[in-house]
Amino acid sequence: MVNEMPRGDPPSVCVTQDEQPLDMLSAPCLCSALANLVEIQAVQVVDGGLALVPTEAGWSRLVRQGKAATVASLRRRLTSQGIPATPSAWRFVKKLPGSAPCRPMQPSWQPLVADDKTWQGEAVIGNDLAVLQGHFPNEPIVPGVAQVLWAAMLARRVFPALAHHLTGEVRGLKFKRPIQPGGRLRVSLTLQDVDPPRHVAFGYRSDSEHSHGRLLLGR
Repeated sequence: MVNEMPRGDPPSVCVTQDEQPLDMLSAPCLCSALANLVEIQAVQVVDGGLALVPTEAGWSRLVRQGKAATVASLRRRLTSQGIPATPSAWRFVKKLPGSAPCRPMQPSWQPLVADDKTWQGEAVIGNDLAVLQGHFPNEPIVPGVAQVLWAAMLARRVFPALAHHLTGEVRGLKFKRPIQPGGRLRVSLTLQDVDPPRHVAFGYRSDSEHSHGRLLLGR
């Protein structure tokens, strides 16, 4: 256990997990979530793992808690947001090892309606979203799996009591029209917890509907 802050440049610290390398969707998802933490100022995927640049407060936490406890804490925070934390390695470094940092996983949703059972938001779909990379090169569209993931992440955030009840099962999924970058998109989430099966209904629309589905809830 280190008892004081390192002097000079903070060291590079590696914590390896016995897990699989990041896939196309979990990588940007992790990056986006971790980059929003106050003690992390930059994140990048490197060789199937993550390189993280902590803030000064982040380095203090790392020294105080130790490597394993810090990673465990970050993993719990990601799990609470419904994000599968599956890097093969976690590296804490002073600066990223090159290339551009991770792009955001989802747009920045601005709330329009919010109560106990309904949440609606709106955002501009930017060209910088990680889920658009390679899908498709000449005519980018938001993948269907990303739309489901966005809804699940939002549901856990806006209905925190349900965070551990989403089963991962999706029903009634229907894609009507592609979502392309450059326009404004609205998302709606509605909690249906009376008639079984309990679920969160979600949908995306602009001038007309793009897609909808139901995220099932367990007990």
